[in-house]
Amino acid sequence: MKVAIAAIAGALGGPRSYARELVRALTGLAGEDDFYVLTDDRAAWDDAGGEVMELPMRSSYTRPLWDHWKVPRALRSLDVDLFHHTKNVVPLFCPAKCVVTIHDLAPFLYPDTFTFLQGIHLRTHIRFAARRADAVIAVSSNTRDDIIRHFHVPENRVRVVYNGVSPVFSRSPGDGELAGCRARYRLPGRFILYAGTIQPRKQVDMLIRVYHRLREEEGIPHHLVVAGRMGWKSGGLHETVRSLGLNDVVHFTGAVDGHDLPLIYRSAEVFVNPSLYEGFGLTCVEAMACGTPVVASGVSSIPEVVGDAGLLFDPSDEESLFRALLTVIREEGLRELLRQKGIDRARKFSWEKAAAGTLEVYRSVLQNRGGA
Repeated sequence: MKVAIAAIAGALGGPRSYARELVRALTGLAGEDDFYVLTDDRAAWDDAGGEVMELPMRSSYTRPLWDHWKVPRALRSLDVDLFHHTKNVVPLFCPAKCVVTIHDLAPFLYPDTFTFLQGIHLRTHIRFAARRADAVIAVSSNTRDDIIRHFHVPENRVRVVYNGVSPVFSRSPGDGELAGCRARYRLPGRFILYAGTIQPRKQVDMLIRVYHRLREEEGIPHHLVVAGRMGWKSGGLHETVRSLGLNDVVHFTGAVDGHDLPLIYRSAEVFVNPSLYEGFGLTCVEAMACGTPVVASGVSSIPEVVGDAGLLFDPSDEESLFRALLTVIREEGLRELLRQKGIDRARKFSWEKAAAGTLEVYRSVLQNRGGA
C-alpha cells in the first residue's frame, strides 16, 4: 500500500499523542507498505518514521485551507492508494480512498463546552467525515455507538481500534529522575493529580471544589497538581483557587514535557479524571501503566477502558467524587489493589495493536470490503 497520513503537530492532548504514536507504530509494521506523513511541522514528526511532507499552516484559522486544498494537492502529487486523517476531517475533494479517525462526539453532546466558531467548525467536519469516509476508526465502542446513532452510518463502516499507551509509561525510572522532575515542577510530597487539557467538560473546577472540601472536612494533607495546557474558559480556575484560599496547595504546571509526564504520574498518590465525556480516556490508561491508582468518571468510554482497575464515580455528583477520592486516599490496601490492577489493565492497550488494527482497516477499504 501507499498511504498518506495527516498528522497535525498543533493538535492538543490525546489526538496529538494518537497521531504521533500511531505513525511510529505503523512504520514499524510497514513491511513493503509506504507511508507519507502530511504535517504542518516537519520537526515534530521527523523521528516518528515514514516520509514526512510539510504543508505549512499559518494559523489555526487557516486549518480549512490546509485540510481541503493543501492536502488534496499533496495526495495527487504522491498518487497514494489511501488517505488517513487522524482527526475528524475528510477533504471535500479527496483523490484517494479515505479513512478518518473520530476521537469523540463532544461538540455534539456538549456543545456549550466549545466556542461558537469552534463548535461550528468541528460539527461540520465531523458530520461530513463520518458520512463521506470509506471507513471510520472509532477509538472505543462507546464512540462507535455515538457515531452510528448520530449520523446513521452503516455499522460495517465504523471500526473500533483502541488507542495504545507508550512503553515510556511502564518504564521504571531511577530515583534521580523522579527527584529531578519533582524539582523542575516544584511538586509537593503527597498530591492528587489531574492531567490533560483544561477545558469545561473536564470539570477541573469541580475537582478543585471537592479538593477544598477534603481539606476542610477531612483534613487531608495532600496538595492538588493540575498538569496541562489551559484551554478555553479555563481562566476562572485561578480565581476559584484564590477565593477558596488554596493558592499554596493547588499547583498548575502548564504544558508538561513528554519525558516528564510519566514521572509526574508516578509521583502522584492518586490520579483523577472528572470529565463528563471522553472518547477514550488516554490519561487514565497512562496513569494505570505508571502504577498510579485511578479515580475516574463512570460515563462514556471510561468504564469500557478502565474496567475494574479504577474507582469510578458519577461526574454529575460532587459528593460521588468526594467519597471516591476520600476512599482511595484513606485505604492503602485499595490503592495497592488499584495499582496492580491498573498495570495489568494497561497492558491490554499497545500502539502495536492499534497499528495492526489500523492496517486491517486500510486493507479492508482497498479491497472494497466495508467501503462506502
